[in-house]
Amino acid sequence: LTLRWGFVGMAEEKGEYKDGDEEGGAKYGSMDSVGIVKRVTNYFFDDDEFEAEFERWCEEKCAVVDLDSKTTEQRLEYTSLHEEFKAMYEAKLEGFIEKEGSTVLEFFTAIREAQEVDEHSEEATLGTIMLATTDYSVFMQMMRDFKEGQLKSSHK
Repeated sequence: LTLRWGFVGMAEEKGEYKDGDEEGGAKYGSMDSVGIVKRVTNYFFDDDEFEAEFERWCEEKCAVVDLDSKTTEQRLEYTSLHEEFKAMYEAKLEGFIEKEGSTVLEFFTAIREAQEVDEHSEEATLGTIMLATTDYSVFMQMMRDFKEGQLKSSHK
């Protein structure tokens, strides 16, 4: 699994990346690259407000999910929701990375280099989890779970 798609896409949108720029960030293992990965890891897993904002969003938006549909065909509005979710997710991560004095490209480079050194490292695993979070099927399962949770709590 490569993280190039997700993180380079974020850097390209900000004008931080041109094809072949991967060498431009802090070298993996340097204090800067390890530091930003650790700070993002803490933010991603331990920041209650980060988590709460996404939970609120999912709770507000999950009403459109049809749990009774027997077809595998997806509604167009699900794609729009997924795009909205990804934009919010990327903006939150990007904002945090920049607030910490780094760039998306530097973060991406550190994750990519960690994968090259050890694909099972904490840093590589973080990248895989972060990218999976934006996957459409993972997103839809999360939305179904929120909808089911709301239905269960309303029937108590």
